[in-house]
Amino acid sequence: MGEAAEMIFSISLTNEVLSLDRQSEEWKVMIRKVKEACEAYGCFMLGYENIPLELQQLLFKNTAEMFDLPVETKLQYKKLCPKDRGYVLSNPFIPLYECFGIHGEEEV
Repeated sequence: MGEAAEMIFSISLTNEVLSLDRQSEEWKVMIRKVKEACEAYGCFMLGYENIPLELQQLLFKNTAEMFDLPVETKLQYKKLCPKDRGYVLSNPFIPLYECFGIHGEEEV
């Protein structure tokens, strides 16, 4: 990986981090770093030690299959979901962007 990947802020959601007091200085420092990473790079890396590797691999496999669907199929999902959810196709400002908004556990 290049230098930029090494500079992107990463956080591991350990039980210790998850139990931090939301008013503590440690929590505020972490939130500030996340904000700075989003402003500088548009992202940050997040790790969660309690997700088994097999489940992570299954998630990435299924996500790839979902994005590989024909555009017509993905657009059907957009019609089923409220305004801020569903499928979002690229736009003139970000031509390679596409997104599936999946929120909560509601059934469509």
